[in-house]
Amino acid sequence: MSRLRFMALGHDHQICEAFGRHFPHGAWVDASDMAPEHLATLSQNPAFEADPDPEEGSNEVRSASRRQDRAPAKEV
Repeated sequence: MSRLRFMALGHDHQICEAFGRHFPHGAWVDASDMAPEHLATLSQNPAFEADPDPEEGSNEVRSASRRQDRAPAKEV
């Protein structure tokens, strides 16, 4: 099961609608039945956190904003 969470700064208590789905700010939404291209688009969006394979009790989250913090790989 994949899941997504809308976490945009300054948007507390708001709901984002994307691809026909509602994402209340801060709440995990089951996205396992979303089209792969829609899931990929939202996973790359810095306003969303993605958890592609959540396990019960796991706090690990992959977010687009964390990926942006890494420096690009250097070419050799």
